Amino acid sequence: MKRLRHALGPVVASAALVCGLVATPIAVAATPASSSPAYTPSPDATDGIIITLEDAAGQDVRSREARGGISTLADAPVVSDLADAGVEVTDTLDTADDMLLQAEPADGQTDAEALAAAQAVDGVASVQYNFRYDLIGAVEGDAEAGDASDPSNTSGIDALAVSDPPTNDPFAAQDSPSTDVGNQYWLYDTGLVDAWDQVKTQGTVTVAVVDSGCDLDHPDVAANVLADLAYDADGSHMLAGSAVDDSQGHGTAVTSVIAGVANNGVGLAGASYDAKVLPIKVFDNKGGGCYTDDLVRAYQKVFEYIDGDLVENLHVINMSLGAHDSSEVPAGSDIGVDGMRDEVLEGLISTARDRYDIATVCAGGNGHPSGVSACTYANYPSDFEDCIAVTALATDGSSLNYSDYNQYKDISTYGENIWAAWRGSSSNSSPYVYRSGTSLAAPIVSGTIALMFAERPAATVDDVCEALYETATAISYDMSDPVDAERAATTGSHGALDADAAVAYITDHVAAGPDIEPVPFDDVQQGDWFYSAVSFVYSNGIMRGYQDEDHLGTFGPDDATSRSQLAQILYNLADAPETDAAYADNYVDCVPGAWYMSAISWATQQGLMSGYDDGTSRFDPDAALTREQLAVVLWRAAGKPSTSESLDNFSDSAQTSSWAVEAMEWAVSVGLFQGYDNTDILNPSGVLTRAQMAMVLYRQNQMS
Repeated sequence: MKRLRHALGPVVASAALVCGLVATPIAVAATPASSSPAYTPSPDATDGIIITLEDAAGQDVRSREARGGISTLADAPVVSDLADAGVEVTDTLDTADDMLLQAEPADGQTDAEALAAAQAVDGVASVQYNFRYDLIGAVEGDAEAGDASDPSNTSGIDALAVSDPPTNDPFAAQDSPSTDVGNQYWLYDTGLVDAWDQVKTQGTVTVAVVDSGCDLDHPDVAANVLADLAYDADGSHMLAGSAVDDSQGHGTAVTSVIAGVANNGVGLAGASYDAKVLPIKVFDNKGGGCYTDDLVRAYQKVFEYIDGDLVENLHVINMSLGAHDSSEVPAGSDIGVDGMRDEVLEGLISTARDRYDIATVCAGGNGHPSGVSACTYANYPSDFEDCIAVTALATDGSSLNYSDYNQYKDISTYGENIWAAWRGSSSNSSPYVYRSGTSLAAPIVSGTIALMFAERPAATVDDVCEALYETATAISYDMSDPVDAERAATTGSHGALDADAAVAYITDHVAAGPDIEPVPFDDVQQGDWFYSAVSFVYSNGIMRGYQDEDHLGTFGPDDATSRSQLAQILYNLADAPETDAAYADNYVDCVPGAWYMSAISWATQQGLMSGYDDGTSRFDPDAALTREQLAVVLWRAAGKPSTSESLDNFSDSAQTSSWAVEAMEWAVSVGLFQGYDNTDILNPSGVLTRAQMAMVLYRQNQMS
């Protein structure tokens, strides 16, 4: 499913703006609510509980918090009843689909007892543990990096360099997996070097790295990191300026494998060839784990940035972290039966995939203890259905002996002796190290997926997975080794990553989408979030720039869309048919001969638009188009369908004009409108800009 954003602020639009051409709306169902499985976690496996509220209780909490913050929640009936049951609410987590409460047990009470107590409270839909996750540790090599960790030191590089390296980065010139010198053998063995001949990301796709943070000043990642947007979800503050920007070094390593700056003459070139990276730190500064609530805040921040047009084409989330099912569910069992199931996190991962076209790529696990022996029982989040679970290969292409395996794994790639950037040990030193494990394999897949989205921006996550899995190559197993034989029989991995073939596959199987034509507008520049949309509507004759002398050569992206402009857009989409201008002559404020007369006449004749029903015979062509007016037009275009939806859940529903109530109810029911800025405010009289209108049309074209 494709995401349609930008129209009407955070509103989701899913209709073709022409009579009879209303598309099927995006329908995203929340994960069915249920309580966590009945098992007792180990004491360090959880930190309190997460409560999902029923709709009415959630709206009440949301409204109270909007009026006065969390300090006003004590009087909310559900919060008060939880307190009476010995459960203390410590924070709220609004996922847009659900209102969640983070809570702690009373003194002397266990998390399991708090969970049972919360389940009995009215207004509670479901309860689960606040699960702990740890970094899937990058297993250290036999030695540290030595001289090769100095980005300015290229001694010994030329002796082993390939004859025609893809970039001037010294590690990228090395195709041997020897640890004697920094290398990127995996660029060659995965086909990434050949994939770069097809496409380079070069800033057109963003990857979120949910990890231990990132050294924002490291010379081999700084140019590709969105430092101003980097976020600390554990501390709920921006990462830039923090005393610790990478608490464990792990996030910097992962970031560099995805997007180490290419052609800067030092270190390595990341798999994506210069994707943008959004670092989100979810671990504290003490080397401890992160929890469900941290990951909820991470996904909230990603969605917020996308909805606010602050990041461009964020299509990948990399999580090299996880937790083994503490009840040790054996391979072959259904996930979650008598074991750990983080439904809140799983639901957010599904929302990212279905609503935002984001692939969540996860390290598949390094055994337990880490780096000793492989596990076959479930590891989360990698083993959730909507995640891409990555296992690790040794330098010779065989399976890394401690890489986890079961039927829930998806793809394999190199994870042994991967050279990566490491957090700076001082203000003048930004070293490199080599590490092993699925933590370093996952970012190679993430970088490849960034290339695929750069090649085909209209691709879905399903398209990407099909390309990865259909082109994966066979892995050689040693059938005389009992562990390897079992791995071959049970693993769900489709094989080894072939990046070149995967990019070629998606090129052949997914349409290229509309060409990005240059536009002649002084106020629309390459890099603007709406550039592609304006290019599309202009090149297809749907919207034009201003023609008057004072504004000639401008598009007016921040100007409000007027009622007459909407009529013209509808008329252009219908290929400007012959029409009787007399329909517009009936409006006292429509000027004969004006540019909009034919369009307004046609829209009126088709029954899509009409004048004001106040006896004045006005159309008001220059008035800004409101949300409720657009809803009425689209409702009419859809054939005026009936719905049982109510607007009662919105605090300002009474502000909806009587003539628009039925249309607004329909618009909400099909997912066209949602709460403004993820609140209970409908804002029926809000307006949309010309850039937002262009984006509606552009996204609709991608849907069709």
